Amino acid sequence: MGTGDYTSANASCTASSDGVYACKATGFSNAAVSATITVKDGAIVSITDLTGADKGDGVGDTWYSDASVFNGATLDSSIDAMSGATYTSKAVKGMAAAALNAAAGK
Repeated sequence: MGTGDYTSANASCTASSDGVYACKATGFSNAAVSATITVKDGAIVSITDLTGADKGDGVGDTWYSDASVFNGATLDSSIDAMSGATYTSKAVKGMAAAALNAAAGK
């Protein structure tokens, strides 16, 4: 995840408490996407409150209902994009990478 190019997602995260990050990114059709990402010991513990303006349009909706594939992911992990949901995938992966980088002090 640390080597992926997620610049188009404009992902960023702000620490809201120890190891918990409020993240935002840009998804499909420039829709705002946000999540709360918890990181511990350099790995994602959970992604919660994942929502976006494009939620419910049928494209990438699976990410919104279950992002557990990221649990345990580190900057060295590789997470596959969801078929047919390139922009939403980049947004979620970009937020995950941003949270991991923030936790690592990068």
